[in-house]
Amino acid sequence: MQRIMRGLVWLLAGVTTVVLAVGVAVVIQIDDWSRDLATNIAETRWDAGNPELRPLSVDDPLAALADLIVVEGSALPRWTLTGWQVTDSLIELRFVRTTRLFRFRDDITVRVADRGDRREVTAISASRVGHGDLGQNPRNLEELFRRLRSRLSGGPGRG
Repeated sequence: MQRIMRGLVWLLAGVTTVVLAVGVAVVIQIDDWSRDLATNIAETRWDAGNPELRPLSVDDPLAALADLIVVEGSALPRWTLTGWQVTDSLIELRFVRTTRLFRFRDDITVRVADRGDRREVTAISASRVGHGDLGQNPRNLEELFRRLRSRLSGGPGRG
């Protein structure tokens, strides 16, 4: 009986340790408590406080830019290209990102719009469930836009 009790104590200690570790990992990732617990969508905006969440304005051709986004988005862990729509002046790419632990899915829509002599890249990331995303949607956009910025050559007007 003592063996069983000892085993149960060790099991409970192990489960408690795992739960605490996951909780700490989640808390560490939260950047803005008021936003991350109450919002499950993020988008790029020109007035974003975080420069990594600002749209890109580039002079690359529309199709080449869309191809780059497909390559870079598809190379991200747990990102899958699920669709696209093309018109003369707009390409819309849709990705799904699946979280590692609980397998939640976030929908990411990236738009490449022709603005005459420039192309503008904007994006929205939205969780399918819940009221708060613990900051994952902004991280999705940061992750993609960081890769895009690193691949695009420097110069005036680069985002």
